[in-house]
Amino acid sequence: MRRAQPAALFYNGGMKRIFAILAATLPAVACAHPMGNFTINHCSRLTAGAAALRLRFTLDMAELPTITERQDMDKDGDGQPSPAETAAYLADRVPKWLAKLKVSANGAPLAWKLEGSRLVFTPGVANLATMRVEVSAAAPWSPGVKTIAFEDGAYPERPGWKEIVVAAAPGFPRPIGADGYVDRSHELRRYPENLVQTPPQESSVTFTVTVPAAKREKAAHRALPATVAPAASEKRAPAPLAVKPAAKAPAKQPPARPAPKAPARRQPALVRPAQRLPAPPRAAPARSAPVPPPPARVDAPSPARRAAPPLAAAAVLLGLSLYLRRARKPVSR
Repeated sequence: MRRAQPAALFYNGGMKRIFAILAATLPAVACAHPMGNFTINHCSRLTAGAAALRLRFTLDMAELPTITERQDMDKDGDGQPSPAETAAYLADRVPKWLAKLKVSANGAPLAWKLEGSRLVFTPGVANLATMRVEVSAAAPWSPGVKTIAFEDGAYPERPGWKEIVVAAAPGFPRPIGADGYVDRSHELRRYPENLVQTPPQESSVTFTVTVPAAKREKAAHRALPATVAPAASEKRAPAPLAVKPAAKAPAKQPPARPAPKAPARRQPALVRPAQRLPAPPRAAPARSAPVPPPPARVDAPSPARRAAPPLAAAAVLLGLSLYLRRARKPVSR
């Protein structure tokens, strides 16, 4: 009976205090997280790329689930999870979460390869905290048409926001059949007020992805002549084809470049006028030669002028003779 007294005292006093504390804190906690203080919220973002299907899995735990998880982390019981304890917690829980996130391509299961994870505590109400976990993983695949089936089986019994986002990497074709799977909560950072009462409950999705194998084949064909070919003749055949265009290209360019060499053509043009310059001195004597002719032309009439005196003398003699004849005739009275 003596041993029952402490228990009775604890039940009558301690438990009443605990219920009083919970009664005082739960209303405040209920207002802290928009989805409710008991919720564990999920967001699975699938991004289709040329080499792999990438996953970013996010968990947003409200205050009460965070209390339980912090107790599991805090191995030394000091109330504050250390970085080592947090790392050990993630090393234990992340593989279990990825095992619950099942994915297959054309019915064949794909394996997730962990790329990174992190855990962050954010302050809540009444000195409580919420917890956010982000996990990055990738499932490699080969080119071709693939039907992808994804299922989120983590915490199926816990209420909360469950969202799946399907996207494509830049330059990659948009997955077919996943138009409605879009990001509505900014990866559990902002919950739309109109959906808080009726949050999405997306736990699975199926869509088709076409990896552009044709582009890869073209790239391989372009690479084969430069790297490896089945036969030596195939190596030699492309080689001249690659060399001839290279030889013709420079051959066509020089004709366009000599155009600026026109100054070289102008130089001979400049020399020719220089050769013609001496020609005027040669023509000068030719012009000076005709200069003497004017005296010759002046002298040319001189014979006529020299011949003029005899004519004049003859005319004078003729006139004298006529005069003498008239003078010899008797004058008629």
